[in-house]
Amino acid sequence: MKPEDTVFFLGDFIFKGGKEGGEERYREFERKLNGKFIFIKGNHGRNNSIKTIITKMYIHYGSKDICMTHWAEDADPNVPWNFCGHVHEKYKVKQFNDKSLVVNLGYEKD
Repeated sequence: MKPEDTVFFLGDFIFKGGKEGGEERYREFERKLNGKFIFIKGNHGRNNSIKTIITKMYIHYGSKDICMTHWAEDADPNVPWNFCGHVHEKYKVKQFNDKSLVVNLGYEKD
């Protein structure tokens, strides 16, 4: 990753307290990673130091429109690609409809 790259975190980047988190842990990651960070709100994002208000974001990359969200239920059936987190190992890719896919970027197996 280069410093000018944009990195999207699809929710739950860090939990508050415990071994996972807090602001100190976030700053540690920030020092180690390059790029400009955009955080999408997850279900554990209410009490952490990120405090993002973004729940869904659209980008146009290459020739494709992409919807990014934490929850697969918030995917957009009108765009060809939907990227989500939250569903863990339930699936990697799921056909949403005849013209749209949901890609789970939070897959934790393999």
